[in-house]
Amino acid sequence: MEILDGKYILRSFHPGDEKGILELWKTAFKSNMDPDLFKWKYLDNPYSKTMMLCVTDNSEIVTFYGGIPFKFQYNEDIVYVVNLMDIMSHPNHRENRIFEKTARRFIEYFCTPDNLLLMYGFPGEFHYSIGERILNYKKISNVLYLKAFPNELFNKKNSAQKNIVELEIIENYDGPAKEFTWFGKIASHITLFPLSEMQAL
Repeated sequence: MEILDGKYILRSFHPGDEKGILELWKTAFKSNMDPDLFKWKYLDNPYSKTMMLCVTDNSEIVTFYGGIPFKFQYNEDIVYVVNLMDIMSHPNHRENRIFEKTARRFIEYFCTPDNLLLMYGFPGEFHYSIGERILNYKKISNVLYLKAFPNELFNKKNSAQKNIVELEIIENYDGPAKEFTWFGKIASHITLFPLSEMQAL
């Protein structure tokens, strides 16, 4: 836990914070997130909870920086990566760089060599420009779009196949993700394979 200026507290997620996070979502995005969706994404995830919050001295959550962790295979090792999403801050609490401080605390707390190998996301251009300026976001070039069916990826009936399936490379992808920027930090010449445990999601 870290205290900022005696007014804000930076801390990780605590059980019961869901209500305050959903209230922040409504304020920041002028819409509602289904509580069941939040529960599925962040609480029912079989891996760790990777959420950092900035909370006022009267317990209002005013910044959320977090994402969904996944297990991947990197060479011979099993590693964790996190897909950042739903990052937000309250419009009335953007002074004192609390968003930046919350993000940096997330990185210090979660992104250790034994914890997370990679953090990545798909922000819009405006949000990417903020991350690039204050958090050193980097674009990942030469991203391949792959297509496969989940029931083939996670089919446990044919254990001899070890979940090996054919992935189709989309040469000229023009889908929704083209509107966003892929960013992250990752070692060169790295190949990540999703594990079958992802079926638990």
